Amino acid sequence: MKHFVLFIVVLLVAGCTGNGQKTKGDRSFDAADREIIMDRNGKTVELSDTILKEITGEAGVDIGKSITLSIDYELQQLGQALMEGKRGAVVALEPSTGEVLCMVSSSNDSLDSKHNRCVSASYTSGSVFKAAQALVLMSEGIISPETLYSCERGFGHHELRVGCHAHVSPLALSEALSQACNGYFCQGFLSMMSDKRYGDVQGAMTMWKDYMSSLGFGYKLGIDLQLENRGFIPNADYYDGVFHHQWDGLSIVNIAIGQGEVTATPLQLGNLSAIIANRGHYFVPHVVKEIQGAKIDSIYTTLRQTKVSRDACDAVIKGMRMSAIRGTCRSLSTLPFETCGISGTAISRGYDHSVFIGFAPVDQPKIAVAVYVENGGWGAKYGVPIGGLVMEWFLNGTLSEASKSKAKQIQSQHISYETEDSNQV
Repeated sequence: MKHFVLFIVVLLVAGCTGNGQKTKGDRSFDAADREIIMDRNGKTVELSDTILKEITGEAGVDIGKSITLSIDYELQQLGQALMEGKRGAVVALEPSTGEVLCMVSSSNDSLDSKHNRCVSASYTSGSVFKAAQALVLMSEGIISPETLYSCERGFGHHELRVGCHAHVSPLALSEALSQACNGYFCQGFLSMMSDKRYGDVQGAMTMWKDYMSSLGFGYKLGIDLQLENRGFIPNADYYDGVFHHQWDGLSIVNIAIGQGEVTATPLQLGNLSAIIANRGHYFVPHVVKEIQGAKIDSIYTTLRQTKVSRDACDAVIKGMRMSAIRGTCRSLSTLPFETCGISGTAISRGYDHSVFIGFAPVDQPKIAVAVYVENGGWGAKYGVPIGGLVMEWFLNGTLSEASKSKAKQIQSQHISYETEDSNQV
């Protein structure tokens, strides 16, 4: 792997003192500074002024120090090529360390190019959020891997209707994850919201929210970049305010499938994938791998244990593996290693968004990925193949001839954006 090495120099652009000298706290960089940003093999690489300021500002690096970044330069280039002509983000993490391997923020709008969607965009997550729901429901004993729910093209209750695509019914958890079934997770979520052990729906919602917080949702993860968005996970007080204390599980059932008020950053989705890969824990994602003559902050080397159980993780992994073999992520089955994944189609007022999270290999995972393509349609159209190509390149160091052809095809497919997306907060 080639890691970026940044040499932070004294000559900066702004923040001069009265005598024209540059100040230590200045974080502006010009083109001359970019000429001395190299990977460990001496290859010059370019990073935007925005990213440079974010990295050095958050890492608290003294000028004159060199920084080794965890970013894999060639993987980054691949991600950028795959996202050409599209808006969205690709995030890849090393599960065992939390190091960021790839962070692509893509925009076809020059005025929006400084907006790092990986950490700053808060999106409706869609069906990939069902992996988090499954972890909670399993950990709380609401469901087991054998629990069956019916799905007749969705979930319905009186006038309420949540649609779903055609698939086998009834189905157990693994098949529900494999098919990204809406009906299954609506019913599982309602079972938790009405469970008497929590006292009332407010108590159930509080427990649900605590789990989601432990999974890194609704709060900043703490990456060493600026302008991180916390996303949004509603709590009982929020819904008490919205519904004037008159609500139940049916009132909010759309959050069971990653819609409604729930939003997350691509980084948070990538971290969810890493948590599942690690069977329940994570390290705070970070881009700074090493600092000359110093240690990185212990926040990035401390293991964070979530509330979810190992059994829950194993059950979700089984479902994500099934998805990669014969479910909505089945295009991953052609890869020469075992993968896990779940695809999502996040509903938009315009054309829906294409979403994917996954990791590989299944045992001792080396890479966890999240892909979000705005207005890309079904998760299987862009999210899954882009995620698969990223994993293949990282694990094999190259792409097969078939994958090279697929990558060129994806690179050539551009999406027309006429209006700003309403699901990005």
